[in-house]
Amino acid sequence: MVCDELLPGRRTRNGNRVEIGRFQTLHDDGRRLIISWFERALGYRDCVPEESFEPFIFAWLAFNAWAACVTEADRDVEWKYSLMVCPEINRHFDDLRSDQEGALAGCVHEFAQQWPIFKAQELRRRRVHFQGTRHHVVEQYLDADICFFEPQCARRHRQAGAAIPEDWPHTLSALYRTRCNLFHGEKASFADADQLIVWNAFRVLTTFLELSGYLGR
Repeated sequence: MVCDELLPGRRTRNGNRVEIGRFQTLHDDGRRLIISWFERALGYRDCVPEESFEPFIFAWLAFNAWAACVTEADRDVEWKYSLMVCPEINRHFDDLRSDQEGALAGCVHEFAQQWPIFKAQELRRRRVHFQGTRHHVVEQYLDADICFFEPQCARRHRQAGAAIPEDWPHTLSALYRTRCNLFHGEKASFADADQLIVWNAFRVLTTFLELSGYLGR
């Protein structure tokens, strides 16, 4: 079940039906371009955190184009909503993650240790910056009433003394916030914390896309 906070305005949006097979019927040039972006990202699978920004961008370009194709939605908010509530993708993600010896479970868990991912523009505007372990930094940001972060339900889970679920909707919301911070030029390549967040996001995204076979490579 998707947390309410992850689906704002869900009652006024029906969402587009996800049809995974649409990607295979995409015209050849479009499909080849998307796959080429993904293969370029995979070429950096062994990169270190400080080299992960460009690889993540290539992986996201491929994912974004694939998402728009299988949902037939043009706006990010629409395809993100559709993917979050898609039963097939949720089941596939859970099946891959349930393999504790598989690659995805470890990647998702490491990424989840950095959640929530805060909106970099708000931190800059508020001139808020803390140092320390990621857990310590997150606690201080939340205590400072920083409001914009993903997964948006993180504060409620924290107050309930529970961990944020490491499922598909929560993972996608954190991936998307990482994407926004990076694409809007708010991630500094010299910041170790930012590098680690992007690197873990890159590993999760490429691992899931590769294991799922959604790009039909």
